[in-house]
Amino acid sequence: MPSKFIRLGNYLDLKIKLNDNYYFIPTVNINKLSNKVKIILKNKFILIHLDEKWRDISSINDNFYKHLENFQKKIKKKIIITSFNNTFEYFLNLKKDLKKNNNKKIILLENSSLDIMERLVNYSSFAISCHSGFLVQIAGSNNAKIIDIINKKDYLWYSCWKPLNTKHKFIYKSFKNKQSIDAVFKNLLSTIRSF
Repeated sequence: MPSKFIRLGNYLDLKIKLNDNYYFIPTVNINKLSNKVKIILKNKFILIHLDEKWRDISSINDNFYKHLENFQKKIKKKIIITSFNNTFEYFLNLKKDLKKNNNKKIILLENSSLDIMERLVNYSSFAISCHSGFLVQIAGSNNAKIIDIINKKDYLWYSCWKPLNTKHKFIYKSFKNKQSIDAVFKNLLSTIRSF
């Protein structure tokens, strides 16, 4: 499907090529970003985008923060969490835990603009989501390393949408039943180490 989009763009004389990095031309000048975002972009970090597709991971409502904290210690990089208008229980619980623990290695950036999201994906060591549509499409603007957490039954459909110029891997949050949060983070860690 991304290839059809490129052919359609060329029909409109946009001169897009499969190996071009910037289909999405960033309009954000790094010098104009907030100090918080500038500091993030200067360091190696893992980006995790949270949306409604995370809700079906077993036990996520209760101990998501604990797993993120353990994951961060094992990967030895900061974690940047993004989300847009997320009001789900797992996310609200995570926000409370982040505030309570004041962990400087796990940073929450809510409701960022597409320009900032593009820069975060571009500078991240890995971008992780449950196949968030706009994160995956932004990744097509970069040579990003993407890890999609999906249900196994959705593999064929989601594989049509992965950009061809990214380093991309799927891990499963379910086979026949829900995967536990433990299994998801274990798979994330082994996938990152195997890239």
